[in-house]
This record gives sequence, C-alpha cells and structure tokens, in this order.
Amino acid sequence: MVLLLSHYGNDSAIYGTLGMCLAIAFFAFYLFLCWLVGRYAKRHGRSFWGFFLLSIFINPLFGFIVAAIFGGETEKQRMKRIKLETEYRMQLEEQYRQQHQAQPQTPPPFNEEGTEQ
Repeated sequence: MVLLLSHYGNDSAIYGTLGMCLAIAFFAFYLFLCWLVGRYAKRHGRSFWGFFLLSIFINPLFGFIVAAIFGGETEKQRMKRIKLETEYRMQLEEQYRQQHQAQPQTPPPFNEEGTEQ
C-alpha cells in the first residue's frame, strides 16, 4: 500500500510538470498568433504593436478580423495618395492666387488716422 501511494505521488508530479509544459506551449502558440496578426497589420499599413497588443489583450482572431476590416493601405497606395493630395493642393493654391490677383485692390474705408474718408 505504501508503494502504491508513493507511486501515485510521483505521477502527480509528472502530470504537474506536463501540465506546465503544455501551458507554456499554449502561451507560446498564443503569442505566435498575436505576432502573426501584428505582422499582417504592418503589411497592410497599420501599427504592428497596436494590433499585437490588441491581439494579446482581446483575442488573436478578433485582432485579425479588425486588421482585415480596417486594412489600410500599402506603401505604393500611400505614395499615390500623397501625390494626388499634393497635386490637388497645388491646384487650389493656384486658383486662390488667380482669384486674388484678378480682383482690384480697393482702399480701406478709413484713412490712416482711423476716421472715415
């Protein structure tokens, strides 16, 4: 009987160690999934660390869904957008200059002393 109790006591230690190894493996796999979500977000123009931490605190599946929905833009798309915005801003500046150069300068209704003319 004493041998049986000591034998089961040793097994529980083995299962405790096995359980700890499984927990560490699960945690490592969980972090790997979070890293994949962060990498996916980074490739689609979003913050790696933001989505990595979101995945850690919420869930990697939820983080991936959010990253896929709010995908963002690639570097090529970003450069194209910046170019279009710059061209549009230059057009607006040119229109503004043309409008204000075409209008005659009218003198203010007050003279230098501040009284009406």
